[in-house]
Amino acid sequence: MVTKKVFLDLCIFMMILGIVVGFIFPFYALLMGIPSSYVLTPKYFLSSIAAGVFVGIFNYVLAKVIVGKRVKVLATRMNKIKDIISERNKSAIYIDCDDANCTIDVDSEDELGEAAIAFNALVSSLAVSYKTENSLKVFNKTISSRLELNILCETALNQIVDHSDSAGGMIIVDQNGLLEIISHRGIKENKDILNHEIIWRVLKTTKMESIRLPLDIAIDGILVTYQPKEILFVPIVYKELCLGIILLASTDTYSEQIKNDIQLLNSSFALALKNSLSYNQLQELAANDPLTNIFNRRFGMLRLEEEYNRSIRMNIPLGVFIADIDFFKNVNDTYGHTVGDHVLIQIARTAKQALREGDIFIRYGGEEFMAILPGASIQDIKLVAERFRRMVQESSLQHLNQEIKVTISIGITSFPENDASKMEDLIETADQALYQAKETGRNKVV
Repeated sequence: MVTKKVFLDLCIFMMILGIVVGFIFPFYALLMGIPSSYVLTPKYFLSSIAAGVFVGIFNYVLAKVIVGKRVKVLATRMNKIKDIISERNKSAIYIDCDDANCTIDVDSEDELGEAAIAFNALVSSLAVSYKTENSLKVFNKTISSRLELNILCETALNQIVDHSDSAGGMIIVDQNGLLEIISHRGIKENKDILNHEIIWRVLKTTKMESIRLPLDIAIDGILVTYQPKEILFVPIVYKELCLGIILLASTDTYSEQIKNDIQLLNSSFALALKNSLSYNQLQELAANDPLTNIFNRRFGMLRLEEEYNRSIRMNIPLGVFIADIDFFKNVNDTYGHTVGDHVLIQIARTAKQALREGDIFIRYGGEEFMAILPGASIQDIKLVAERFRRMVQESSLQHLNQEIKVTISIGITSFPENDASKMEDLIETADQALYQAKETGRNKVV
């Protein structure tokens, strides 16, 4: 390098070459048979040297126009990318870069063309990297505030399906050993998929699997029925524990980049899903009585208030009964509190068999239980309460060589037969009916 400027150095070297060629050319002319009287003159030497210099300058201009223009475009694009990266580092904002502003036209098949191809590939990789990073940030921000399982899975599935350009998707979660379809989009909720061998294999190996042959799954889009070209089974793994599976279906094949993006989103989703499952477990612990695993009194009263307000709003009946175990103190005194606990557990299990689907059973306190029967008239609740009382009377608890039997007394009421102006009036009426059942012989429904 002479001047540290490539094109200026090129111009100097081309001119020097022109001078050398111009000086040598007269002697070459002699060899070609031109008389020395024409070529070995100062005028001819100067003309040859001038022509050499002119050719050198002309080559410099051509290089500047042809090569320099392309290098200038490359420099401009590189500065553009530099500004984008700088802005990204300062404000965490990614400015989208379209082909017109950031990439270079590949119009040659030499080193300059290879440089343009390499630069465009670099820009493309950077754009994909930033797009993935941005998607991950948006995804994390979106799901971080979702603790409810259904809402979390629906939100996550929509984001993953959109990002991967999938035609449909499904999230299957392992809840206490039972697989359950929590969310689905573009795929019918066909529970037969839960028994498919590939599902259990992915759960066991915790490795993503892909198939390009259609499974026996009913899949439909919003407007048309489609046949998937590839289906991904992505395990949702948190600290080596498989929490479930994300199933994605596409009418095209998934690229390796998309698969990598899905894995990144899935890693964030696994943490959010673990938090959601833990939250739901805590909610259940907060709502349930730890001994009988039915609703505790605090949560039960909230449910009663909800059903009472709905009953008034929709003008539908609401039945309530309070049940008490007869002579329960004698059981504890005779057999001990451990046996008493088993009696309470058995009562709760019997209630689940006696009550209707949708009815709510609560441990009201001690040996007292409450049931809330939405839509039940006084006759309906009388039938259910009597069935419960009879099933308790007919059941028994085996302790060592002894058979322990208990009975219950039940007080019932129903709205609107009992024109209660507030929820507490229903409870009071049922409690008075229970007291009457106790005072008039026990083991009855009043």
